[in-house]
Amino acid sequence: MEFICKNYLEKGIEEDTAKDQLPNIISNSKAIQDLRNMLWIFSVVSTNNELITSDNPLIFKPNNLSNKNCVVILPMGPQSFFLATHPSNYERLEKNQHKMVTYINQEILKSARKWLFMRSNHSISHEFIKKHWQKCT
Repeated sequence: MEFICKNYLEKGIEEDTAKDQLPNIISNSKAIQDLRNMLWIFSVVSTNNELITSDNPLIFKPNNLSNKNCVVILPMGPQSFFLATHPSNYERLEKNQHKMVTYINQEILKSARKWLFMRSNHSISHEFIKKHWQKCT
């Protein structure tokens, strides 16, 4: 919702108008079809580092469901995540669990606004947080 409002505001459209458009966006048949055509994966990982989450945990890159390189990732727990992508994009995704967890944590830190959530202080290093969390700079 915040993303939609921000994009509308950048175009000079008021936040209330953006909120009123949300049902139209959600029911967009093209977006629904794009999501249906994606490969949906629920992955469980076993690495030393755990997945974290934040107050803005959705990874959506590039920001276009029709783009064949689009990836949607959402951490589900310290050792699991949901991923959706187009079947043609699947082969280029990182298969190494440690690298994938590192990538997801970096992206979560980049998009976090105020809050980070992790199972314990040992889930990821404090140095990693300082290096990648935009709010720390």
